[in-house]
Amino acid sequence: MFKMLFKNLLTGIPYHKALTVHKNASLETVLQLMKKHKETFLIIMEDHFPEGILTERDIIKLLYKKVSLKDKIFPYISKNLIKIKEDRPIAVAINLMVEYFIRRLIVIDHKGAYKGVITYDDIIQFLENELFKKEITLKELISEKPFYYLFPEDNLNSALELLAEKNIGSVPILDKNKKPIGILTEKDFLYLAENKSLETQLKDVAIKKVYTLKEDAPISSALNVFKNQNIRHIIVINKNGEAIGIISQRDLLFLAKHNYSYYIENKFKQAKDLLYILPEIVLEILDLGCEQVIFWGNEKAVQLFGNYLKDKNVLNIFDENDWLKIYGKLRKDQNIYREKIKTKDKKVFEISASYLKLQIEGEGRIHLVLRDVTENYNELKKLEKELSNIYNIINSVEDFIMVVEPKTGKIKLYNQAILKKLGYSEEEFSKKTIFEIVDLPKEEIIKNMELVTYKGVNIKGERFYITKTGKKIPVEIRVSSLLLNKEPYIVIVSRYKALTNFDKFISNLSICKTEEEAYKILENFLLDFVDTVHIFEIDLNINKIITTRLAGKKEYWKDCLIDTPISCRAFISGRSVIKEKIICPLSNVPENLNYICFPLVFEGKVVNIITLIKSSPFSEENITSLQNYFNIFTPYFFNLKLLKIAQEASVKDHLTNLYNRRFLQEILNKEFYFHLRKNQPLSIILLDLDDFKRINDIWGHLIGDRLLKKVSELILKSIRASDICGRWGGEEFLIILPYTTKFEAMKVAERLRKNLENFKLELENGEIIKITASLGIAEAPKEANSLLDLFKLVDKRMYKAKDLGKNRVVLD
Repeated sequence: MFKMLFKNLLTGIPYHKALTVHKNASLETVLQLMKKHKETFLIIMEDHFPEGILTERDIIKLLYKKVSLKDKIFPYISKNLIKIKEDRPIAVAINLMVEYFIRRLIVIDHKGAYKGVITYDDIIQFLENELFKKEITLKELISEKPFYYLFPEDNLNSALELLAEKNIGSVPILDKNKKPIGILTEKDFLYLAENKSLETQLKDVAIKKVYTLKEDAPISSALNVFKNQNIRHIIVINKNGEAIGIISQRDLLFLAKHNYSYYIENKFKQAKDLLYILPEIVLEILDLGCEQVIFWGNEKAVQLFGNYLKDKNVLNIFDENDWLKIYGKLRKDQNIYREKIKTKDKKVFEISASYLKLQIEGEGRIHLVLRDVTENYNELKKLEKELSNIYNIINSVEDFIMVVEPKTGKIKLYNQAILKKLGYSEEEFSKKTIFEIVDLPKEEIIKNMELVTYKGVNIKGERFYITKTGKKIPVEIRVSSLLLNKEPYIVIVSRYKALTNFDKFISNLSICKTEEEAYKILENFLLDFVDTVHIFEIDLNINKIITTRLAGKKEYWKDCLIDTPISCRAFISGRSVIKEKIICPLSNVPENLNYICFPLVFEGKVVNIITLIKSSPFSEENITSLQNYFNIFTPYFFNLKLLKIAQEASVKDHLTNLYNRRFLQEILNKEFYFHLRKNQPLSIILLDLDDFKRINDIWGHLIGDRLLKKVSELILKSIRASDICGRWGGEEFLIILPYTTKFEAMKVAERLRKNLENFKLELENGEIIKITASLGIAEAPKEANSLLDLFKLVDKRMYKAKDLGKNRVVLD
């Protein structure tokens, strides 16, 4: 009921149609359309469905990269299009725009067809000043934002670089006294891209009226300017008229998101009259942290609990243990639905509730809806007593018993034998479904349950159950149907089955965590059949042998391949090579021994060649058994390989193979607060390659990427084993040095600087590329008590190194 009420109160934002273009249009066509219609973005379409969005910021980046205007636009647009369905409320729109850091949302219908666009302008016009009731000044809003600006003598190329590299939407133009005299926005570049040289000075194109507000102005004044003047940026000035920052519509959306709960709370008060006459019992409770006090109740609540409700502790009504459980869930999940709670007079209610945080940390409002289910609850208790007798019976047998609801797969009843064998507690097992216990595809389990439920088929067979630790155990099962209260249920009775060799092999593989473990298990099982096992591992991309493994009687094996498998018959054909059937000219296996070479195939490519050698001939039965082992091994092994690739991709930078920025931030966050608690030194080094853009401009991005890889390798060789290094972005690298003062870090940084200074990259044409770097060092907690301060400090020192002439380290 509350969810519906809140949805009605949060009226959807009106949206409008935007300029669209087919995805095969050229960049030149797009620019002309945007100029003609004075639009700052357009939607890329295919049929009636949006495929992407192109904004003035995207145009800036394409111009910065010198993309040809004749190129089709589709390859350059973002495929990660953020969409919103047309029936969603304003709260969803605000959250999407803030979380994804976007200015525009594509509105679609339930089939995904394009309906229109919501922009910052739409939301700014829609928001009420009341949303910003907790007033802050503009100075507070810009305190954590970097401020970038240019001077009239700078040119359009400088502005283009700043907009693209810093990913910002506008650049203020300041005079020599730092007073704002103009502004250059992304939109301006739509009209300047073809008509002006990039060498044009800003004083010739960007000197125009600028909207300003003083730093002590309240945030609501900015909202009014945005609404009335239809602009996106306001420059913040100090009492002397000097520019000190800039705010955008996006900044207000961030603030709106934080104040939205207060806004909803205010709207809720306007609906109290409606709640008062509802037939359900409705209570509003104020959470004071130390206690929860009843703030308001509707007419039904007053009839049931009396007029003494207001300002009373909830424990005057509810059982203390029940309330504490409900309250804990509310604080964690923000809402609950149809939970049970008892009152002091032993009545039982079904409760649904939502929790709304207020501005003061630790305080909130709780809205409850209660329904009296005392009579049903007492009847349920009688049934539970009867059920307890049934439990005593089924718990006395050794077979595993489960009663399953076929519609959902939920396990409604089970005995202790299955808990003991699978290793679950009752609480854990009660949350499981049959799909999580039986090792079969969900679709196959559903099909079998339908046969039992609707066609009366009884199923017998062998399955694997999955234990709490992920191990698979074999069972024999019997499945039949059962009718309870006119509803069909599935009864599964099963018994543990001893493992065969294949079962053991599967069981051992199922608990492997690495490729190395899987190889070892395969070798051990194969050596039951053969004398020698040899494995070539092949790189999927370059068809090179990267590792070899040898187990058993090693004297039987002599290498037949060096570094490439391209002459191997098993590799070429993707089929087994057996000595008795095919003569291999490369084989070095002694004449008196027998061998088979098995290829393992993944995604159509041979990635392993496994040679098995033994003194006696291979029988057809031997070959079939071995092939079965490989058929079992292949999916397990390649799942481990894919998992390893996925894990590395999530934390590694794709180009340098160093840690990526997101993972570095996670590491630094943990290390920072750990060292802060222990009061131990932690230093960081921020390294930026000098004049790297010049290398890309002269030799191209491929050479630039090659240089970044070599620099990454050099950094790893220059730092200590305990140091953590990653790519911070572009040509910037961050090094984390635990338990290290900045003076100790200086030694590492200076060694790294010298190694880079002496490094040379020789190209195929004989040209030599040299590189240097500027490095900044900062130490916590001595110099910074927050991560933000630490980042600001190290960034400042790195730029100081550049200002002092580059190729140096700055620690003060």
